[in-house]
Amino acid sequence: MADREDNRGRGRPRGPRRNSNTRDNRRNTDKKGIIGNITGVFKRPQNVPDDAWGIISNVLNESLRENARARRWQTFFRFAYLIVIVVALSTFLFVKSGNFLLDIAKGGDANKNHVAMIAIQGPVAGESASGKSPSVNYKSVKQALVKAFENDKAKAVVLAVNSPGGNPVTASYIFNEISKLRAENPNKKVYAIIRDIGTSAAYQISSAADEIYSHPSSLVGSIGVIFARFGYDELLDEYDVDYRVYTAGRNKAMLNPFLPRNPEHEAQLLHVLDTTHRYFIEDVIAGRGKRLDQSNPDVFSGMAFSSTQALEIGLIDGIGFFDEIVKEKTGLDNIVDYSVYSKSLFGSLPFSIGGNIGTGFANSIRNKFAPTNTYERY
Repeated sequence: MADREDNRGRGRPRGPRRNSNTRDNRRNTDKKGIIGNITGVFKRPQNVPDDAWGIISNVLNESLRENARARRWQTFFRFAYLIVIVVALSTFLFVKSGNFLLDIAKGGDANKNHVAMIAIQGPVAGESASGKSPSVNYKSVKQALVKAFENDKAKAVVLAVNSPGGNPVTASYIFNEISKLRAENPNKKVYAIIRDIGTSAAYQISSAADEIYSHPSSLVGSIGVIFARFGYDELLDEYDVDYRVYTAGRNKAMLNPFLPRNPEHEAQLLHVLDTTHRYFIEDVIAGRGKRLDQSNPDVFSGMAFSSTQALEIGLIDGIGFFDEIVKEKTGLDNIVDYSVYSKSLFGSLPFSIGGNIGTGFANSIRNKFAPTNTYERY
C-alpha cells in the first residue's frame, strides 16, 4: 500500500485532479483577465529556479497590464474623438440651418409675402457676448430688425420671446431701435409672442411691440432691477485673514465683497438701481400706454405674473399659441426666420467649451478680487 501511495505521488496526476486544476486556472484567469497572475496562465519551466521565475512573472505581468491599459486608453480616446466629431458636425448643421428656434419657421419663402420672425431667446447680453445662437445683443437684433423692415415682402414682424432678461443697456437700445423703426414704417406691425418666459429686460424689449401675446403657461413681467453679491468680510475675520486693497479714489473699491458694508456706497448703489428701474418703467409705459393698469401696486414691483394675471393688468394683449396668433393677426402662415445666428463652426458647442470655462473662471476671479459696479436685470 505504501509503495502504491509513493508511486501515485511520484507518478502522473490523475485525470480528475488535473481537470480540477485546469478549471481553477481558468476561473482565476476569468476573474483577473489576462492581466492577472501570469503563473495562472503559463507553467514554470523545470530548468528555471523559483526566484528567477518570480522575477520573470512579475515583468510579464506588468507588461501585460501596461498593454491592457494602453488599449483601454486608446479605445477611450477613439470614442471621445468620435463624440467630438459627431457633436461638431451636428452643431454645425444645426446652426447653419438657422431653424432650431421654432419648427414653424422651416420652409419659409422670403420671396413671397411673409412674416419676419426675430428671436429674442436666452439671456439679453452685452455686445461682448459671442457664440450664442441666436445672439440677443444689440448689434445682432438690430441687423435682423433692419433687414425685416427693409424687405417689402415682410408684411409684419414677430418677436419670438423666450428670455429671462439680462443687460439693461442692451434692452434699452433694442427697445429704442424697435420704436424708431415702427415710427418710420407705420404700416408694418410688430408683435411680441412670449413662449416660456418673457421677464425683465426681455419684457422691456417686448413692450416696444404694437401688441404682446403669450402662451397660457408663460411667465411675464418682473419689471425690476436687482444686484446681488456675497459679503466675505466676517469670514476673513473669523479665520484671521488680512485682505489688502489699494485704490486711487476713495470709492474705487465700492461694494468690494471682502470689505465691510459701507452705508454711503449702498446708498449710491440703490440710487443707480432706482434710476435704472425708472427708465425701465418709462419704456414700459411708453409701449403699453393706457392698456397698463398702473394703479396696481405689483405692476412695477419686480413680480413675475402668469399669463392670466398679465392679461388682467395690461402687460399683454392676449393668450394663445404662436402659429394661431400669427395667422390671426397677419393672415399669413409663411414665416421666415430673420434671426442672426452664429455661422462659425468654431463658435459651436464643442469648440466653445474651453473658452466658456476659461471665461467663467476669469470672471469669477475678477468678481472676487476686482469687483466692478455693473448690474443686471433678471
